[in-house]
Amino acid sequence: MKQVLLRGIIGSIWLSLILHLLAFMVFAIHFDSVQPPVLPPQPEVMHAVVMDEIELRAPVQSTPPPPADAVPEIEQPPEPEPPAPAPVESKPAVQAVEAPPSRQEEKKEEKKQEEAAFRKQRELREQKELAEKKRVEEEKHREAQEAHENEKAEEQARKKKSERETREKAETAAKKLAEQREAEKKAQQKAEQQKLEDDRMKAALAARQKAEAEAKKRAEQEEAKKKAEAEAKQEEAKKKAAAAEARRQVEAETIAKQKAEQERKKQAEQEARKKAEAEASQAEVMAAKKRSEQEEVKKKAEAKRAELAEKQKEEKEAKKRAEQEAQKKEAAEARKQAEGELKRKAEADAKKMAEQQLKKQAEAEAAQAKKKAEEQKRKSEAEASAREEIEAERVQAIEDEKALKLAAKKIKLAVEERWLKPPSVQEGLSCTIQVRTLPGGAVEFARVIKSSGDVAFDRSAEAAVMKASPLPVPADPHLANKFRTFNFIYEP
Repeated sequence: MKQVLLRGIIGSIWLSLILHLLAFMVFAIHFDSVQPPVLPPQPEVMHAVVMDEIELRAPVQSTPPPPADAVPEIEQPPEPEPPAPAPVESKPAVQAVEAPPSRQEEKKEEKKQEEAAFRKQRELREQKELAEKKRVEEEKHREAQEAHENEKAEEQARKKKSERETREKAETAAKKLAEQREAEKKAQQKAEQQKLEDDRMKAALAARQKAEAEAKKRAEQEEAKKKAEAEAKQEEAKKKAAAAEARRQVEAETIAKQKAEQERKKQAEQEARKKAEAEASQAEVMAAKKRSEQEEVKKKAEAKRAELAEKQKEEKEAKKRAEQEAQKKEAAEARKQAEGELKRKAEADAKKMAEQQLKKQAEAEAAQAKKKAEEQKRKSEAEASAREEIEAERVQAIEDEKALKLAAKKIKLAVEERWLKPPSVQEGLSCTIQVRTLPGGAVEFARVIKSSGDVAFDRSAEAAVMKASPLPVPADPHLANKFRTFNFIYEP
């Protein structure tokens, strides 16, 4: 500011000097251009002397003429003297004076010349006075012009100073506006960066959830596949058991048929024996009938009660016997059909067994190849998943590191904004502060664990950390936990 003001004063002084020099040159040129007035040729001045009578009587002495190069001396006309009283006897002198008429004419001519020289001298004096007056007026005009130019220069200097002050104010305002815009821009960048961090965290969380879902899905698919294989094995075992059961049933039916034939023979023999026994005991039955009739009276009540149960039992037994008969018939027919079917089935089973053996072998080979391919695929997928997880963990670690660095930078800026520099603090100091925070970033305590050597600086740093509460810790709980207790190196 002082340099600019000094530069403006020096410029004003140089401008004033240049203006004075220009004015002096203009005056010199004007003065040289003024020519003195051209005077007409001066007539020769003849000295006339008034002589009285006494002087006339004296011998006339001729006055030598002045040299040609001598400057004619202009004399003031003498004051007229009072005429002397003429004596009574002065008649001859008068006659002597009046005698030469040419002398009077010379006197008149001399008087005229003196008057012309006086007028010329007065004109010269007037011209000199006019020239002096003109010079004084020009000097005053020049001084007024210089004063006006000085005022104009001062006005220009004041105007320049005002413009400079206005420009400085405008620059200050523009600087403040630029700083405000820069602060707004930084705030916007911080908000955008925070948003990007949140988006990255959300994307990482979504990727993690997606990876977990995919792993879970793969595990479910693996479980379903294992279950399907177990069910296939069970189905195969069931088929084998059904085939064995069918063979056992055919064998059992054959044996049952043979047993049934033997049973029929035995039953026929038993029926014959029963018939003979029935005929033999019919008499006994008749006698027993009478006894039974007598007992029937006694047991009528019981018979009535048991009748219904007996009837139901008989119906059931009849139904059962009918079902047994039907089953026996069906079994017999089935045995017949089964015998023929058994032969066909045995042939078909033999053929089918051979085909199944080949098919099973092919299926086993295909299943083994498929299983091997699936195992290879699962292995590849597991390796790819592991690589993806490792890459995701690496990316997450990088993002976490960036987030931690950004949070540390934000904490440092927050502390620096609230730090009040003590007057006695020197440059280049630093201290380490142990900070403990609560959930949300609120500072629980701040304590200097490595001093800078300046107690005032340490206390001001602790106070700045406490004033910055709550600290701008990350929103992610996993990252925020790292700022629950941490060491903060403060170096402004």
